[in-house]
Amino acid sequence: MDFSIIINTHDQSKFLNECIKTCLNQNYSSYEIIVVDTSTKPSKDKYKNIKKLKYFHIKEKFKKFPVLNQMFQIEFGLKKSKGRFICLLDGDDKFSN
Repeated sequence: MDFSIIINTHDQSKFLNECIKTCLNQNYSSYEIIVVDTSTKPSKDKYKNIKKLKYFHIKEKFKKFPVLNQMFQIEFGLKKSKGRFICLLDGDDKFSN
């Protein structure tokens, strides 16, 4: 595995589909997508049929400190990743073509 794309998200479900779609539309084939979600309404079942995607719903650790919680999500994703290189996206980000 060359690349791991870690997407951290919190209540961004209306943007997450497009974010994942832009990851899947890349020409490179040796990658994985890891979604780390702390949303109040997780979307796990929505993405279970995407082979390159691993979806994790975790509880927020730092409710009063969103930046620390975001770092916690990224750290969680890094521990799950298998890629030699890491790409970070927020749930409302997109890759360009």
